[in-house]
Amino acid sequence: MRESKVMNMRNKQRSTSSAFTLVELLVVIAIIGILIALLLPAVQSAREAARRMQCSNNLKQLGLALHNYASTHREYFPYGSPGIHKHGLFSTLLPFIEQQAVYNELDFDAPTYALTDTPANARQKHRYTVVHAYACPTWPHPVRYEGMTNNHQDGALTLYQGVGGALRPGAPKTSASVAGDMAANGMFGWAFARRMADVQDGLSNTLLMGEFTQIDLVAGSGSLDFSQPPGDVRAWIMGGSPDIGLYTAKTIVHPINARVNRVADGVKFNHLPFSSFHPGGAHFAMGDGSVHFLAEGMDLELLKDLATVAGGEVSRLLQ
Repeated sequence: MRESKVMNMRNKQRSTSSAFTLVELLVVIAIIGILIALLLPAVQSAREAARRMQCSNNLKQLGLALHNYASTHREYFPYGSPGIHKHGLFSTLLPFIEQQAVYNELDFDAPTYALTDTPANARQKHRYTVVHAYACPTWPHPVRYEGMTNNHQDGALTLYQGVGGALRPGAPKTSASVAGDMAANGMFGWAFARRMADVQDGLSNTLLMGEFTQIDLVAGSGSLDFSQPPGDVRAWIMGGSPDIGLYTAKTIVHPINARVNRVADGVKFNHLPFSSFHPGGAHFAMGDGSVHFLAEGMDLELLKDLATVAGGEVSRLLQ
């Protein structure tokens, strides 16, 4: 009898000592919450680092593709666009980024864009085909749009643009009354192809291509509202616009990630800034194929120096 009482007391002590009190449970929950709060920024940072690496790899792939194109075309890079509604830079690059099958099915005789679903426009069936090398993973929106109110926003996007140069007094340019004057001193432009020998500043000192993710912060009016995705980002299949604008390259007028609004600020389409959703700047490919992350606070004149192929600013760039 006495032994059974002793056993019962021991069992009771074991059950009591092995149970959590409410205070202990709350302390454990609080510790877990603190650990999650501490780890979450690190996880988010690691994810962004991975996305930045993928974006950098995309531009390295595009830079290599451009050099492979040039090596097979007498040292000429592709056109930004050869003309109105013509295929441009990103259609031309397809065979050099392992997209030969898509390239073979493009109709280079049909316009790449029309205001209505005309038979010619319908023949461009790859308008909605996503090319992953053209999409930065940090872009937080879809990369394919269909049935948009503004038809020119339809299609699978490219989140990269060629560098068309910089507007400066006396610098060569192509006049565009609606979309804005385009510089003719960069790697890519309207109706001309740049030869490697033209890059007198040196390929390692000249911008080739950069990120472009422009969405207005302020809503416009009616059909001119670019405050919703995809904003001013366009389909990779679109080369030249109907008003002598480039859907494949940008003329540098504003700093990287400049907070401008196309409608409210009256910024021309060709002059919209290079931009990204990466914190602090954007990736750019150089003419030698290297990729650099340029800070949004860098000197605008230095950025323009890098955008030109024969501006003679090499001594300044090396300082």
